[in-house]
Amino acid sequence: KQEARYGTVECCKCNEQSVDDPEFDDRCLKDVTRDETMIPVDMAVAYQFDVDEFGIPSGCPGFPAGWTRDNLIEQAREVADHGISFYRTEPQCAPNDMRDDEGG
Repeated sequence: KQEARYGTVECCKCNEQSVDDPEFDDRCLKDVTRDETMIPVDMAVAYQFDVDEFGIPSGCPGFPAGWTRDNLIEQAREVADHGISFYRTEPQCAPNDMRDDEGG
């Protein structure tokens, strides 16, 4: 097994590469279950997207076809494999263009 590089100086290069780059070093990734990098309110300020009644985001190019609540739960519980990458899915949501009223 290769030694992880996550959190090392060597991974600075990884932070500047796309995960689709053939030279990307997977050892620089760390799979952390149920870790949050942004909370929903942070995402809503930065990007435009839809959510269902359970808070599952959608409505942006880049979400896999199988990105549904049931599929996400099944795959997270390792009941089924729907081919969803929790760590490499990169939705291309448009920036949020909503603004406060200038007087308010």
